[in-house]
Amino acid sequence: MNATWNDDNDLQRARLEQLLAELKPEHYGASLGGGWTVGSALAHLAFWDRRGQLIFEHWLAGETPPVGLPAWYEDLPNDVLLEQWTALPGAEAGRLALAAAAAIDAVIAALPAEVTDAVVARDEVWRMRRAGHRGEHVDQIREALGL
Repeated sequence: MNATWNDDNDLQRARLEQLLAELKPEHYGASLGGGWTVGSALAHLAFWDRRGQLIFEHWLAGETPPVGLPAWYEDLPNDVLLEQWTALPGAEAGRLALAAAAAIDAVIAALPAEVTDAVVARDEVWRMRRAGHRGEHVDQIREALGL
């Protein structure tokens, strides 16, 4: 187990929780540019954390993900789902984001060494470092709203 990524994940999940406590209903529709809103960014976080959780659950069952998918393929969900994420009520997107963050953080914290070692060997530590993605969007939302 690597305490650093677990601690970082916990810290950024706490920052997300604090942000959600500060948001008012009118904040969720605020633009982040490029067709994105605060609410859609939160739904985006929920999706990617749930996706990561499911990948680890498959990995634990012996089904490892393929290596080396092209970047355009990895980015498809953002393009495909933005419209649905924007349509989701903002407060619900926030609830889903926090629940997904807690779920994947718990899975990552409990990963056995053989899985974490395999992830590191594949140079895919980002799969366990959810903090970077989460913190990026928390910062983006705070900046956009002046919080």
